[in-house]
Amino acid sequence: MATSQGDSLTAPIEYPDPVRHEWRMMAELRLRMPDVSTREIGKALGYGYHTIRAWSRDPRYQRYENFVIRKTMDDIPPSSRPEKTVGQVFSEYEVEMAQRLVDICESTSDEKLAAEIAQDILDRSGHAPKHRDNVRPIVINLGNDVLQMFQRRALEAGLVLDGHTVEEGA
Repeated sequence: MATSQGDSLTAPIEYPDPVRHEWRMMAELRLRMPDVSTREIGKALGYGYHTIRAWSRDPRYQRYENFVIRKTMDDIPPSSRPEKTVGQVFSEYEVEMAQRLVDICESTSDEKLAAEIAQDILDRSGHAPKHRDNVRPIVINLGNDVLQMFQRRALEAGLVLDGHTVEEGA
């Protein structure tokens, strides 16, 4: 269906990539009811909570949802559109909020709170640590055949003699 804008006729803009039917329904639900929960969307579509969350985090779905929202906002008359986006409102107060954090950090007697605020300020200003140590343990389950192969290779390499590990420098 073509719409007229002045003298020219333009076709409605369609999303350029194929989109799952479920994603279309999910985006439509979120557009019509922004406060709908992930569980409710899952129930309505017949999928589990975790599936809906995974779809929501998929960048391809996020691009599609943003397209749907922008397209809908273009159809709203200018007088009904929001005056500012959330990002614009936040950016107006960012310097004031940063100063408040610094004031709290300087005036608090709670050292833990001061350290958390200072770390947050540094992180947000681009001074976050480059690498954080991963504290999650890694569990590796090895079968008997793999263990025997390791033992055989250790013997071949001379790392094990008569069932005892050879110490480095010995």
